[in-house]
Amino acid sequence: MKLEKNSIYMVDDFLNGEEIDIVENYFKGDVWGFGHCTDHGDKRLFKSKWFSSYLKNNTYFCEHLLEKIERITGHKWEPIEIYANGQTILNGSDWHVDEYNRHSDPIYFTALLYISDINKSNIDIINGHFNYKINDKILSIEPFKNRMIFFDSTILHRGNAPTVPGFLRISIAWKLRKIT
Repeated sequence: MKLEKNSIYMVDDFLNGEEIDIVENYFKGDVWGFGHCTDHGDKRLFKSKWFSSYLKNNTYFCEHLLEKIERITGHKWEPIEIYANGQTILNGSDWHVDEYNRHSDPIYFTALLYISDINKSNIDIINGHFNYKINDKILSIEPFKNRMIFFDSTILHRGNAPTVPGFLRISIAWKLRKIT
């Protein structure tokens, strides 16, 4: 995969059946905290917050699944952060970038993997799209189950909350630095 500035790549069916079972079962446990938000430095009173689960110390996510990302991208990565977002109705994120890239060659990328049971038959009811802006255009990607999105971390983006009460939209985020 040739990594370019302002690029987004999508891989459907990222995990095999056994891997998706392991990941789904993990998130059924007592692994969630509440209070994650887009920018902890933002002091607005009504900043949207959602559930999160820190995964950088979990070998399955930081070794096995990271190796799978490396095989697909053809690059070695240093994980900066690995965590899961759990968003419910009204818990969407604000527009943000994940890392400011000060180099001409993009070295910071984000990988997002969607876990929740969102598919073509229910996306128009649940919603929860990934939005991003390139050249002042807002574009959208459906957060289908087992879809991986891999993008330049300097792209302005947001994760929208589901619009169905009681539904938990789970995405796993790997914030990565390319090892050169």
